Amino acid sequence: MNAKALFAPAVVVGVLALLPLARLVELPVLVMLVAGLHLLWRHRERALFVGGGLTAALFAAYWSPALLAGVDAVNPAKSWATTLAVVRFLPMALWIAWALDEEQRTLVLYASGAIVAFWAADALFQAAVGFNLLGMPLSDERLNGVFGTTNIKLGHVLAVLSPLAIEAGRRSGRRWLLAGVYGLLLAAIIL
Repeated sequence: MNAKALFAPAVVVGVLALLPLARLVELPVLVMLVAGLHLLWRHRERALFVGGGLTAALFAAYWSPALLAGVDAVNPAKSWATTLAVVRFLPMALWIAWALDEEQRTLVLYASGAIVAFWAADALFQAAVGFNLLGMPLSDERLNGVFGTTNIKLGHVLAVLSPLAIEAGRRSGRRWLLAGVYGLLLAAIIL
């Protein structure tokens, strides 16, 4: 795979890789947003139908509850601001669906699975010795891993992203690897 073919997978994996670095994750999101808007403009007649119909339907299923929740929200301003901010993910998702071929999707899956597995292994290392591989200490006796002491969301992130590592392990065809991934993730999430 040449450098041009690696650009799209690198941007997609970049979101996951930069997730622990707070707002820096917005850079690859911005790249995908601009690329998605360009895609929608350039192929406006058919962008939602060629490779993006399912993506648009899934986005609607994700976004419509937020629209409904905004009607009687406790803090309407914050609810509507969040709901409107999520709209940026539609062009981003359409670009991902359009830009990645099967080989690139497989590469994204394996790279994402490796990142999630690394985070879980780092968390278990932190549980064993009191600090993670980057030297960050435990935060109030809770595993925080690569997310640091002020951004305690490791367990939630691992729980949500664990299917990526599990599917990568399953596709490897090695039962021992799949079992190891399951064990690693389960231990890190429970701790």
